[in-house]
Amino acid sequence: VFLQSQALSGVAWKSRLGAYKQIFADAHLQSRLGISYGEFKKSGKRIFPEDLYREVAWEIKNHYSDTELVIAGFVGNRAITVKVSGDSVWECDDFAIVGSGTGIGEASLFHRSQSAINTDLNTTIYHVHEAKRLAEKAPLVGKKTYMLIVAPQGRITLITAEGFRVLDGYFQQFSPRPVALGQFHAGMFYEVKPRAKPDPQ
Repeated sequence: VFLQSQALSGVAWKSRLGAYKQIFADAHLQSRLGISYGEFKKSGKRIFPEDLYREVAWEIKNHYSDTELVIAGFVGNRAITVKVSGDSVWECDDFAIVGSGTGIGEASLFHRSQSAINTDLNTTIYHVHEAKRLAEKAPLVGKKTYMLIVAPQGRITLITAEGFRVLDGYFQQFSPRPVALGQFHAGMFYEVKPRAKPDPQ
């Protein structure tokens, strides 16, 4: 609903993170000192010892949300994908991944040259499925998968169990295979002998 009703900008998203930080600061100060963040800014230096004021200000300044979130939707007919990670927010061009499998998933999609403009829907569906399956090697990535195709005006299509069987068939065909290497020949290597006297540099 938010994506359909408002145009997004970096400033808008950062203002929402600012609001989150304000809420955290208020809650943190209420629990530690029994005052609001506004009161702390206005008179904290005067009413608290300097070392306590600095300590609490440092805690607020260095608090990160640890949030990871992907928000996708449409502004009019324009597709938008936004990634929130910690205290950073940015609009993504082709894809966005969060969680412990991010590195594997991103590597897979970059390897496949996944593009929001140049990759057709069927190929995109396979690329996403492949990236998810490979990312399951990472800790905490579950094997259960739901895949939705979202279109303007709120149209949603789900991939069925039969659809996943087809995708798994393609995954068996196209995904990385186990490696079986022959013996490397001596010409592939050059041994560097240590200097007789260590170089102080």
